[in-house]
Amino acid sequence: MEKKIFLTFILILFTLFITYNKISNTKTRTASNAVFSNNQKNKDFPPIGIDSIKKLFNSKEYSSALKYALSALDHSKRSKKVTLSFKLNNIIGDIFREIRSYEKAISYYNKALYLNSKIKSSREQYTENRSIPHHIETNYLRIILKKGAAHHSLDHIDSAKYFYKKLIENSLTNNKALYLKSKAYNNLSNLFYYYPKERDYKKAEEYALKAINIKEKLGDKASQAASIASLASIYIEQEQYEKARKFYLKAINLIEDNNDLKSLRFKEVFFENLSWAMYNQKNYKAYDYLDRSINLRDSLKDTEINEILLNIENKHKENLENQKISLVKNQTTLLQQRKTVTTYLFAAITLLTLVISAVVIYNIRLRQRNLKLKLEQSKLVEKQKIDHLKSEAQVKILNAAIDGKETERKQIAETLHDSVSALLSSANMHLHASKRQFNGEIPIELQKAQEIILEASQKVRDLSHNLVSPVLLKFGLGYAIKDIAKKYSNIELEFHAEITNINRYNQEFEIKLYNVIHELINNILKHSRASNAYVILTDQNNFLSVRIEDDGIGFDCTERNSSRNKGGLGLNQVEARIQMMNGNFLVESRLDEGSKITFSVPVQNNLQTNFVYPTQ
Repeated sequence: MEKKIFLTFILILFTLFITYNKISNTKTRTASNAVFSNNQKNKDFPPIGIDSIKKLFNSKEYSSALKYALSALDHSKRSKKVTLSFKLNNIIGDIFREIRSYEKAISYYNKALYLNSKIKSSREQYTENRSIPHHIETNYLRIILKKGAAHHSLDHIDSAKYFYKKLIENSLTNNKALYLKSKAYNNLSNLFYYYPKERDYKKAEEYALKAINIKEKLGDKASQAASIASLASIYIEQEQYEKARKFYLKAINLIEDNNDLKSLRFKEVFFENLSWAMYNQKNYKAYDYLDRSINLRDSLKDTEINEILLNIENKHKENLENQKISLVKNQTTLLQQRKTVTTYLFAAITLLTLVISAVVIYNIRLRQRNLKLKLEQSKLVEKQKIDHLKSEAQVKILNAAIDGKETERKQIAETLHDSVSALLSSANMHLHASKRQFNGEIPIELQKAQEIILEASQKVRDLSHNLVSPVLLKFGLGYAIKDIAKKYSNIELEFHAEITNINRYNQEFEIKLYNVIHELINNILKHSRASNAYVILTDQNNFLSVRIEDDGIGFDCTERNSSRNKGGLGLNQVEARIQMMNGNFLVESRLDEGSKITFSVPVQNNLQTNFVYPTQ
């Protein structure tokens, strides 16, 4: 015990030494190491807000955005935040769509749709019959459009058309819904003029015009101009260059005064396509528009380069600021650690003292508990021995009583058969001889006396048979069991006896087994309510095996000494009887599932037939 305490003490000291070294290493860490540590932590992608993830997505930092989004999604699932999970699945789908992994994008859009339906259901539950907020339905339409576009990109044309039309047929008519429907019309228009197998210029023109009308109502000139230009492209495909020229000019006029980056990019494309339409018309002004397109393209490249340089500069400044903040935080942390080092060591020493004290006290109490447990165990063993002796004594007394009863029954049967029955037979013979001496009418008293003697003789014979089965004594155990099965079978219950390799055995052995089997059969007759019962005897390897089973109501094996067995030997007493014969006994039963009793005993082959009934 002292060795264990010493080892525990050494282990705690070693732990304190390691902890102190870690704290010391932290104190002496330089500012550059602190900055490096901060950068390393950023690579672990801890959960961040969805706005930060959207910022990374909008900055086209798709790899970082995806890792943060997946981490946040895992966290939101564990915390069961359905709305947040919906938003994260949506943005993850957008990321996969941007990197052209459209199958994965569709998978996450499906998850987002499922979560949106859950949100919608919960809102319906709490708002009863009031309408669902428009933003929930708008989110649904937005994802439907994205799914259609993803299928469109995968050339799943039928699926794309299905989702576009599902969006268009939706009853929501707010501005956001109308804008999404206009995009669906645009995509359908593109589908019908771009894909050769689906090419239908009339449908393409129809859907393009519907998109233009919606965007005109919404007052979105840039988007309207894009739709008009799409319609012009359809006319170019049909070589209707004049119509194409007019619509390109209309589109350019809508955004002529707009100088934002999106409008400038539109105009650069519009001017180039317009020049192509006019070139096909042999119009010399085509070159002017082509020059304007080229100039806009060069200007846009300069603008994009300037934006890239500005973004690099801003990121550099942001990184420097973050490094400064991180350095200040680490310096503050180092100062706090220096102040707390002494406190940690003092607390550790105090804890060590408490642990040692607790170990000593625990070991003292453990010794006391073990001594008490050993004492209780020794008492329990003694009690078990006494109970076992009592049980053995009871079993021996029971078996002695049953043996005495069987011996007495046998002696009574022998007396009735050998003495009383013989005397009655002799008396009957004398009366019969006396009747012959009368030449005339025989006295009625003599006739009645002979009838009484015959009735008495029959009753003595029946009583003798009830005490000990004559079939058992004359023909053996196998024939006696078959006789029982035949005697007790009726229209409600049929006994089946299967006897295999059964010979004659020691007479006392046969009587004991016969009485046990007879008692178990009586239990079936009284309690089982069975339709079929089976008694199977087999002699194999000097062991006589018996199986008695029925298809009745069964019983609870834990209630083997219940009122069911009153008036007979009882299953426990039968088991004790078998054990005294050095046998094994097993009861299997459940309520409403019938019952099965199996036992086997070593065979006693000393054949004795001291008591045999003569043939009547």
